[in-house]
Amino acid sequence: MPRTTFDTLPADARLWIFAADRELAPREREYLLGTVDQFLDHWQAHGHPLTSGRDLRHDRFLLIAVDEAAAGASGCGTTRSPPRSRRCREGSSPTAIRCG
Repeated sequence: MPRTTFDTLPADARLWIFAADRELAPREREYLLGTVDQFLDHWQAHGHPLTSGRDLRHDRFLLIAVDEAAAGASGCGTTRSPPRSRRCREGSSPTAIRCG
């Protein structure tokens, strides 16, 4: 099962949180979430799709989570999310999303 809604992921899902330095404008939110959704739709570990989800809170906090138990996610598969999100930052506005 690939991308799912964030609230259906288990409590022990692996979580990344990215914070913007300000609230994102509607166009920035749309671009960011669309880019993240494209990534999540194809996110794999060892050739198996990952059950993952995302949420944007308060128009400035991007949450990405993966159910590591669902497909045995580990290693290189789960380390691909943060770099991809950094590319989202570079593709929208210079200050939209800061990773870390």
